[in-house]
Amino acid sequence: MFRDSFEWIKLAWLAAPFPLMIPAVLAICKVINKNMFNRTGFSEFFWYQCSQILCVLVLASFDALFVTCFSRYLSRTCTTDDACEIDPKFLIISRYGIVANGMCLTMMVLWIASIIQYFVDIGRGNTFLVHFTIIAAIYGVLMVGVYIVLFGMKVALHYQQIEEVRTLTRRLSGQLVGSSGTIANTSNSKSRSKEV
Repeated sequence: MFRDSFEWIKLAWLAAPFPLMIPAVLAICKVINKNMFNRTGFSEFFWYQCSQILCVLVLASFDALFVTCFSRYLSRTCTTDDACEIDPKFLIISRYGIVANGMCLTMMVLWIASIIQYFVDIGRGNTFLVHFTIIAAIYGVLMVGVYIVLFGMKVALHYQQIEEVRTLTRRLSGQLVGSSGTIANTSNSKSRSKEV
């Protein structure tokens, strides 16, 4: 998909685990030196939230990259040519999966927004509560949406399975009818040849 930037993607893939380890490193530093965060001038909460934001950004970037690659792959797949037949179940899982993944990425962005909003609204009283309630409501709706999308995927897969069974039954019954006609023709020709 990304031949020109493959080396950069590979390098980012190799470097990605290091930012994800920052929360664990902070916890180890806290165990070693309990006053470490006091020297920085920022609270322990601030450092943990910053590390979590960095982790979410790294994960969201990789999710976005994989969804982009997969979407491009799906757009290039051909479904009408018999030489290039793709399993319809694969397409169902892919399409529903992209929608669910997009909703999860949106939830990550909202989570980051709620943390940033906390730092913006620190001295403003109830403003943070209002913003947090709105973000949490949208987050909750998206979470339910992900479950609905995944349930819809299961239903679509079920109906696809039923359709495949019907198609197979039609093919088999057509073959049986064709083969029984062939058997009848063969037995008729044998009986005629005996008469001659």
